Amino acid sequence: MSQNPDPQLFENIWYLTSLTIEGSPIEFPENSEFTPPDLNFDLNSGDVTLFTCNCYCHESDGVLFVSGFFTLPNGLPFLIDVGCPISENMNFHDIYFDDFFQHEIPEVSNPIAYEILTDSDGNKQLTLTNSNGDIAVYGDQLLLTLENTAATFSLVTNPVQNNLELQFPNATQNRAVQIYDITGKLVKSTTSNQETNLKFDVSVLEGGMYLVVVAEGTKKSIRKFIKR
Repeated sequence: MSQNPDPQLFENIWYLTSLTIEGSPIEFPENSEFTPPDLNFDLNSGDVTLFTCNCYCHESDGVLFVSGFFTLPNGLPFLIDVGCPISENMNFHDIYFDDFFQHEIPEVSNPIAYEILTDSDGNKQLTLTNSNGDIAVYGDQLLLTLENTAATFSLVTNPVQNNLELQFPNATQNRAVQIYDITGKLVKSTTSNQETNLKFDVSVLEGGMYLVVVAEGTKKSIRKFIKR
């Protein structure tokens, strides 16, 4: 019997901080292109969707929760290619999706345990443990050095109606912003110059789910938003 998930899952974007497979820590690539995968849980009319991105984005709808566990009855199918020209980043992607989430299995019925803890400073940690005992730990803060924060951004509001508003941690020239529909088709694009806040007119888009990709050189970051 399905039960209600912890509401904290939906209140944050979760950023991967560590990954352990078969008891061995997996080192994060150290290059200017790499950004740790992020994980989102969305709740819409009682249906829970899991969305996570690295070199590719994958999404699973109909996520089921029972007593501190969840299952992905519809698997974790491919959604869109973000791109990873550097091979070590693609290797990390394969470990994250193939070994931890087992995304190539059409129906992932084995449960994944989850636990959310909050430290004395209010920082939250989400720990996922799959049926093989592999562990993925996420935080609600993106912990990166300055050289790796170039393409990071947040959505000011989501869902949106007429304007998609993006917040950046710093001002940078020639920051490319692109919007894709769920088929991977590019539907809008623009360039941000020396702005920490950008409003993007999306009033002409049909209602539904879209992906916004921000790129600075080889660095990319991606978020999902709903157009009402």
